[in-house]
Amino acid sequence: MYSMRTFLFIGIFLSIVTINFPAHSQTKQYPKSFLWGAAFSAHQTEGVTGGGENGDWYQFEHPATENSPIANGDNADLSIDHWNRYEDDLQAAKSTGLNTIRISLSWEKIEPQPGIFNSEVMAHYKTVLKRMRELGLRPMISLHHFTHPIWFNQNGGWLSAQSPEYFARYAQYVAQNLSDVCGLWMTFNDPMGFIHLAYVNGEIPPHKKGLSNGFEAAFNTVRAHRLAVYAFHKARSTNNVGVAYGFKLFDPFDLKNEQDVRAAKELSEISNWAWLRATETGHLEFRYTQPGIIWDKQIIFQRNILTSEMILHAKIDWLGVNFYDHSLVRGTTKPIPFELINTQGLEGDNGSTLAPQALEKITRLVAKHFNYPLIITESGLADSDDSRRPDFIRRNLYALDRLRNGSELGDPIDVRGYYHWSLMDSFEWLNGYKYRFGLFEIQYGNNLKRVPRYSAQVYLEEITKRSPPRY
Repeated sequence: MYSMRTFLFIGIFLSIVTINFPAHSQTKQYPKSFLWGAAFSAHQTEGVTGGGENGDWYQFEHPATENSPIANGDNADLSIDHWNRYEDDLQAAKSTGLNTIRISLSWEKIEPQPGIFNSEVMAHYKTVLKRMRELGLRPMISLHHFTHPIWFNQNGGWLSAQSPEYFARYAQYVAQNLSDVCGLWMTFNDPMGFIHLAYVNGEIPPHKKGLSNGFEAAFNTVRAHRLAVYAFHKARSTNNVGVAYGFKLFDPFDLKNEQDVRAAKELSEISNWAWLRATETGHLEFRYTQPGIIWDKQIIFQRNILTSEMILHAKIDWLGVNFYDHSLVRGTTKPIPFELINTQGLEGDNGSTLAPQALEKITRLVAKHFNYPLIITESGLADSDDSRRPDFIRRNLYALDRLRNGSELGDPIDVRGYYHWSLMDSFEWLNGYKYRFGLFEIQYGNNLKRVPRYSAQVYLEEITKRSPPRY
């Protein structure tokens, strides 16, 4: 158990920052089935134990030269050692009032060589999932959270026409072995965010740069997603399958400027809607306008999924909303026909800002585009001293109330869960351990001790206000 005295750390903050919410948002009870959770991923927390050296990010974090691409030369060899200390982390989640945890699996540990699966790794994951269930924590598992086996990239990665088949083979193995202990699944976490970093900008493995690479990777991940959904539905009828998508809110810098309005609309279409629409229709299309001095040029990428892959039972059961980014968009005549301007709002240590109504606004937009039950699968704030995260949590859950109960922005929406990023501080990809998102602080210089932040207590209090007792 965690000391309540620790929870009182910066408790005086309550008297400094308060939010006056309407009383109705605090009195309506949520159903017992509502998912109150926190999220993290395998590579960011587990450490190398179990076969992490078989992954592309392990190679990336251990370059042949001393010039590490990761901030401060960090790596995830140990991270927070969740592989061995999962009991501590599950107990921490329970102490915070959660009834669910969102995690991912390490593909490189499960399938270190093509078609060769590690039964010991699978047994470990099954043990962890069983323990979650014993503690009243419903597991939500993502198959893909940015990392791959080395062999996958050597065989072409997501540019290969065979990549969906590789992913489907992995998905089938997982479904056959874990569907009895988990019924809530995600195919991908933030597929277009990953593609942008890995296949357009080339910043992360496999370092493929260019718009055409990004389009090809998007096409193949759409195919892989559909095959994985089908595999889980086929394995067990009770499997509940979705995808967590990284949505971004783009508003025109000047609503009266036609160029700004067009740039914001096209950027939203490319970033938010095209990939998901393709999972439904089988037609993937990216289109944007390149403004010119004399005329505008339409740039279009489009492709149809093979008829044989438009299989039945490949429709998702729910859609996850990951949300961090709210930007104002100014149209330009440059080769990249737009520029982004930060909004005003709570600012994280990494410079991201969120306006108060941003979460409600983006979720309502998602609901207009896609007719699925929604889950807020990820939202968090980099805040090492925990001075802004309590306010951030209150704002987000107030937005959640407005979504479920209705507000002046629209009618009630079917939102069935909320996951905070993240439960613990962890390895944050290119930023290493520079930024801290956790409800629980990891004291890296003190044997990875888990220490609850004040925001963990705030989250517990906010959940308690909204939910009936579960124990």
